[in-house]
Amino acid sequence: MLYAVLPAQMPAFGLSPGLVGLVLSTNRFVRLWSNGLAARVYMRFGLQAPFALAIAVAAVTTVLYGFATGIGAFLVVRALWGVCYSFLRLGGYLVVLEESTSRVRGRFMGFFNGGQRAGSIVGALVGGVLFDLLARQRSFLVMGVLTALGLLLASRVGRRTAQGDDDPIPANGEPIPLRPISLRGIGGWFTGMLALDLRQRSADTHRRWLTLCLALFCLTFTVQGLLTATLGYYLRQRLGADFTLPFLGLGIASVSAGFLALRWVVDLLGPALGAAADRLGRRRTTTVGLPLLALGMLALAWVKPTGVALAFLPLVFLAATASQVSMDALAGNLAPRDVRAVLLGRYTTWADLGAAAGPLLGYLGLVRTSLPLLYTSAGVLLLVGTLLFASAAFRPVPQETLQEPSPRSASGD
Repeated sequence: MLYAVLPAQMPAFGLSPGLVGLVLSTNRFVRLWSNGLAARVYMRFGLQAPFALAIAVAAVTTVLYGFATGIGAFLVVRALWGVCYSFLRLGGYLVVLEESTSRVRGRFMGFFNGGQRAGSIVGALVGGVLFDLLARQRSFLVMGVLTALGLLLASRVGRRTAQGDDDPIPANGEPIPLRPISLRGIGGWFTGMLALDLRQRSADTHRRWLTLCLALFCLTFTVQGLLTATLGYYLRQRLGADFTLPFLGLGIASVSAGFLALRWVVDLLGPALGAAADRLGRRRTTTVGLPLLALGMLALAWVKPTGVALAFLPLVFLAATASQVSMDALAGNLAPRDVRAVLLGRYTTWADLGAAAGPLLGYLGLVRTSLPLLYTSAGVLLLVGTLLFASAAFRPVPQETLQEPSPRSASGD
């Protein structure tokens, strides 16, 4: 909801464009730390209790969005939501990996991503309309109550530990030590991100992991970060601040919510796109999807008729969903079971790094340049990410890497 209403209705929140970018990035920067925290908590306490607590705190933060005043309060609330989302997303990933086999993992990841986006659709559409009809405080109060309903489903989450029944325990009975991300310095943190805890694996395996994470960074920077955060601003510039839908009387917040909901409607196709990637090959799907996404961003930047430019949004959303489902499945296959929770925490941290940098750099960039140039830069970044990914993904698969065959070749995806 916040992505729909905040960029389109900045005066109602008392924030400038630069502060909007900071607010929309804060939760994602926090997740660079909280993803590792979530992995360690799940490994120690299991899934159910931390997952339920994350839902409860998320409901509270949603209500607080309606009442927060000043940049400090917004940053605190946004940071709390970032911690909650780390637990919710990683918990979902772990359930999918425990309940799926390698052959159908793309389809299951599609169901998971589609389920997330079903909630995003409701949040964007219902939240945007409620904001136009009820104003800020009451609209966020209603959305907070709806969020709390997730507690009714929390009991369905399994009680097993994050690594399931097959956790490796050495002969001495002590669990294998797993190194968290070091926050004692930028150098130590970045080294830990690059190392990915793939000790005793080959250089090819490190290369495949790193280029997969870099391609994911390019994707999330562009879609979850830059485009999602600036779409309301883009529409406000293209359509005008006083634009209203004929016969409905709904304003720019509802229009922005509608286009964001379209993105998440496309995400509901995740199971079908994941199944197609399982058949066609996830590496091929990714190396086609990312350039198509770049093409869509260039069209949004430079195609003059607004209607024609907006017609490229479905292409952007389809390419992004197909690429992300494919990369998520590849990550699941590459992650050895003994360090799966930590590796997926690192993988999602790369996603959050891109998603956090997108809004912040986007709104800061608007001070010195234009939105078309920012979208063009994102398109170029996606092409670079594609080349990096392809340079390692199509090398011979190392023996230790967990890969499944595709119908067409032994090396599969």
